[in-house]
Amino acid sequence: MFKEKISKFVSSARRVQMAQAVASKKQRGYSMIEIAIGTVIVGLLLAVTISYVRGIIADNRANDELKEIPLVMSKLTKMYSNRPNFNGVSTAIAAQNNVYPPERINTGGATLNNRFGGAITIAAGTTLQADDSVVLSYTGVGASECKTMIPQLEKSMTRIMVGASEIMPVGGTVNFGTLGTACVDNVTIQYQFKKS
Repeated sequence: MFKEKISKFVSSARRVQMAQAVASKKQRGYSMIEIAIGTVIVGLLLAVTISYVRGIIADNRANDELKEIPLVMSKLTKMYSNRPNFNGVSTAIAAQNNVYPPERINTGGATLNNRFGGAITIAAGTTLQADDSVVLSYTGVGASECKTMIPQLEKSMTRIMVGASEIMPVGGTVNFGTLGTACVDNVTIQYQFKKS
């Protein structure tokens, strides 16, 4: 009987020790290494997500511009269809005649904003004769949007400039080597087109 009591006591003591060990493990929390690893994983996931979302936003802005620019070209060509050239075309004329959607026109109706936070300016240009074309200038364009939009507009344009680089000369095609280096963040793109 004494052996049984000792055996029960030892067994009970072991159960208490095991319970204390489990409880102490539950209460100890996370080590600094576990916290550091968790922080790195969360940081990587956050960086990938932010990059992905920025890419989607840039693509959406570029696609919206790609839809809007041909409409603008059509409206300007129609406005000047009875004239021999685009003499007198300007940003103010385009804004006052609703060539661009209302959300692009600034208060006062003389200036225009693009989707990239920059300005849109419109002026007559020259390819072969004075005022035979229109130059649409977009400032503040991002590198990704620049590289997306220009190849899509190649067939519609007579000439394309990115910053100081001629990406597509009159009568030529887009130079993708120059495009890759000229398209940087916050760049100005000049699209030049003629009446068809």
